Amino acid sequence: TGADPAAPREASLNPNPSPVPHGPPERASSPPTEDTLVTAELLSAGCPATADVHGNLSPPTVITSQQSSDWLKDRWQAAADLSGAPLSGEHWVEVDLLRAPGKLTRVVLDFETASASEYAISCRGESQGGWRDLEILSKKRASRNQHVVDEVDLAGTAGCRHVKLTIRKPDTVWGTSLWEMRIYGQGTPACGAVSYTHLTLPTKRIV
Repeated sequence: TGADPAAPREASLNPNPSPVPHGPPERASSPPTEDTLVTAELLSAGCPATADVHGNLSPPTVITSQQSSDWLKDRWQAAADLSGAPLSGEHWVEVDLLRAPGKLTRVVLDFETASASEYAISCRGESQGGWRDLEILSKKRASRNQHVVDEVDLAGTAGCRHVKLTIRKPDTVWGTSLWEMRIYGQGTPACGAVSYTHLTLPTKRIV
């Protein structure tokens, strides 16, 4: 006899058919790029540092040392005297990495309580080159025991041998003071091996 046109059609020969996917098919994950495989290195430890003013405490070279325990000897401050009275105007400190790394990825600014509320970070390749501002992706700030630490993540600028912090506005009534300026990036440190310790704090995003 002929098949009944109203009868249901035979099921697929596959007893466990796969469900029909909804939406576009999943894309395979991309392999890691060269940038994601490179670990950021501390590049600034022991490097030369200069500033536009000597200030009232230690010379600017202290900001690349591993010392941050002596309240008077282990920090630089843009102040006129031991009262901490600020020197007027903008001020800067500069670190010479001795050679340009692949890319700069982070700068950590370990201020004393006399921190800065406004500042810029710039770099140049050689001593006579022009300065260019570094693109800042984010900042995180933490405070404890006379330390105000800003972790500044950068977009990854290459060709930067000299890195400068320009302090535009102090955050307190005192001259801005800096325990350390730590610069991270891709490459091998050129300023020699230094046994390095620093303060690690919980942080909060500030921009």
